[in-house]
Amino acid sequence: MLFRELQRRKAAGEDVEASELEQVFEYQGIDTCAATGLCADRCPVGINTGELVKKLRGPKYKKFRPIAKWTADHFSATTTIARFGLKSGTVASNILGRDRVAKLANGMRKVTKQATPAWLPETPGGAKFDVSEVQNGANTSDKKVVYLPSCASRNMNTQPNAFDQRSLGEVTMSLIEKAGYSLIAPKSLSDQCCGMPYDSKGMTDIATQKSEQLEQALWEASEQGKYPVLMDTSPCAKRSIEQFTKPITIVEPVKFVSNYLIDELELTPVEETVMLHVTCSSRRMGLESTMLQLAKACATKVVLPEHIQCCGWAGDKGFTTPELNEAAVAPSRIRFQPIALAASVTVSPVK
Repeated sequence: MLFRELQRRKAAGEDVEASELEQVFEYQGIDTCAATGLCADRCPVGINTGELVKKLRGPKYKKFRPIAKWTADHFSATTTIARFGLKSGTVASNILGRDRVAKLANGMRKVTKQATPAWLPETPGGAKFDVSEVQNGANTSDKKVVYLPSCASRNMNTQPNAFDQRSLGEVTMSLIEKAGYSLIAPKSLSDQCCGMPYDSKGMTDIATQKSEQLEQALWEASEQGKYPVLMDTSPCAKRSIEQFTKPITIVEPVKFVSNYLIDELELTPVEETVMLHVTCSSRRMGLESTMLQLAKACATKVVLPEHIQCCGWAGDKGFTTPELNEAAVAPSRIRFQPIALAASVTVSPVK
């Protein structure tokens, strides 16, 4: 409604630039929109307001386009820098203490008027997972899968106090190998990205560039669609399914385990209660019931919290606009320790 009112005033010849209403919409409409598309599920006519917001973000981030273009063209170098920054943060926390580092980082946010990211005690360190570990033909099985670790799993380790310090990539590879699958890695793995980081900032052309590059790499790795492609985060899988034009079978972890691994593994569930968060992209792909069913096979009691449809993190909003994340999870009175069920449940190959 704010956007409509602004457009009405502009059409009437009013100068709304730098007006109070414009500033309110800048924050309420552009800065704090997660742009996940869940609003389309609630809307009676399926309108995805997030698509509008991403288009409006384009002009706002125009001054950052040269930097964004450089990162897209030199993505491997960009991720190396990101890992170094995360590892440096871990080192600083170990030397100075987490609280002191958080105060320094958040003090910098005040000085820069929220332009720099917030530092949280849960901020992960740089990934120890080496993409070179994804070897082509890790075993001689006829069952093969192309594995694309996402940018996040290639660069971020677990949070410092996580029960299991293995990275998502390590856990994923362990499950795949226990199920008897042979891994295939796409060429130039460290340079691959689905394009979502750019798309969320309204840089559609750069996002398309990365998506097309990834599609070609996966087309070759999958032998023209012969083998399925596993993307270990659902947002990447959802975007690729929507953007790719070639007949490539793209699956995220829940669907991959359900369709390909569950019959090859024996699961011994843990005797504890776990709370399950279904990501926005998983909800939009209709995987909520499948995820819940799989979780119940891994733990004796699974709680699906009410009134939390989105975590509000939205890629980077937890760092840049932490109040969005706080508001999204506020309905939950439970303070929980995030875990990977695959790391806790006993998993072994079917004998």
